[in-house]
Amino acid sequence: MIEYLRKQITGKKVCLLGFGREGQSTYRLIRKYFPEMPITVADRNPRIKDIQPLARQDENVDFRTGNGYLAGLNEYDIIFKSPGIPLFKLNGIIPARKITSQTDIFLKVYRDQIVGITGTKGKSTTSSLIRHIVGFKDPDALLVGNIGLPPFDVYNKINHSSVIIFEMSSHQLEILSRGPRIALILNIFPEHLDHFRDITAYQVSKLNITHFQNEWDYLISNADDPLLSDALSGLDMKRIQIQYSMVRDVDIGCMKYNGQIKYINKDEEVLFPYSNLFKLKGDHNIQNMMASLITCKLLNVPDEVIIEGYSTFQGLKHRLEYIGEYGGVRFYDDSIATIPEATIEAIKSLRRVDTIILGGFDRDLDYSYLISFLLTGEIKNIICTGEAGKRIYEEIKFRNVGKKPCFAKNYQEVFDYIRKVSNPDETCLLSPAAASYDMFRNFEERGDEFARLARDFGEM
Repeated sequence: MIEYLRKQITGKKVCLLGFGREGQSTYRLIRKYFPEMPITVADRNPRIKDIQPLARQDENVDFRTGNGYLAGLNEYDIIFKSPGIPLFKLNGIIPARKITSQTDIFLKVYRDQIVGITGTKGKSTTSSLIRHIVGFKDPDALLVGNIGLPPFDVYNKINHSSVIIFEMSSHQLEILSRGPRIALILNIFPEHLDHFRDITAYQVSKLNITHFQNEWDYLISNADDPLLSDALSGLDMKRIQIQYSMVRDVDIGCMKYNGQIKYINKDEEVLFPYSNLFKLKGDHNIQNMMASLITCKLLNVPDEVIIEGYSTFQGLKHRLEYIGEYGGVRFYDDSIATIPEATIEAIKSLRRVDTIILGGFDRDLDYSYLISFLLTGEIKNIICTGEAGKRIYEEIKFRNVGKKPCFAKNYQEVFDYIRKVSNPDETCLLSPAAASYDMFRNFEERGDEFARLARDFGEM
């Protein structure tokens, strides 16, 4: 990869657009192999250079920060765009041919070794599950991308046989010219509409993962997702398509069969149990299991290894994570749920939820179906917080159907309400259906705060 990078940037004016986790990763790699190359860092945060001391002390780095950080970008030959910068903001400012990214470069160099996973929900669990299973056969398999590890950080661990499991967000998929050998699209729900112009642009970004595949590549997709199925039906599907479904038969792929998962292709049919094997709850996790099963079969992982992987996978933090029983109340952390559909799936998975915590940063999502679902269900206590929670709270009060929601200004107040309304042997679920960055830096911090207060709940 270094030789490819050398050919691309030697003698060129280089700009790193965005200096968060991925921008700093790009800086470290360039500086390691090109120690005197001039680099410009463009970031809206005027104090961004304080985050990376090495760059601050680097005489060959120029910082452009503040509200005018996008000015003058056209003078650069190559711009490494970080995922957090919306592509539409660069339209008319920079020709598309000048823009690249870590994802784009990795796919150009390693595409035949990459399993790319995307989807609105479930991609972190599915990516981690695939890595967990493949790891029994190949301990050197790598997990990179949106899961938290920029791909440039692992380039020196890759050899010609390495399997690279790459979780790809819609932000990372905006700029591509290659597709992975194996691509998974798990689902498409309205999400990240603060980053894209509209749902169509978001959908196009997701579909980029397969748009640049070759006819001998594989596309694994969820046959039960109507938006995804409609989107794929409009594509020229020359690549090999494999599907999975909870409700219908498939020609090649996975489906439910007599309480098991049936994997079927031209040469074999194999049944995999899941009810006593897989620890994660909910139909959405059975779908994640199906997607990972197809992938592992394509990677020639033996069936007994796949079964061992399923039986030992513990799941991820903040994804319907059981925190524990405190003060007689069972607490579950599903802070990752930032859209209504994910919250509904969490409630269905637990089957019994007595108290739910909703709300956060308001991205103007449509909560009407979630509210109807809550009002016709058996959840007794609905605690709302944040601007999104305020909308949900007001709508429930407006409908006047007997449910009495609470509104809390912060999570300490949330737990004050839980103490008032909860009884022993009940279940409390944090599944906000909203982003976290009104009160917290990210959903992980929100989940950690919930878990801390839950543990304190049993001591008061």
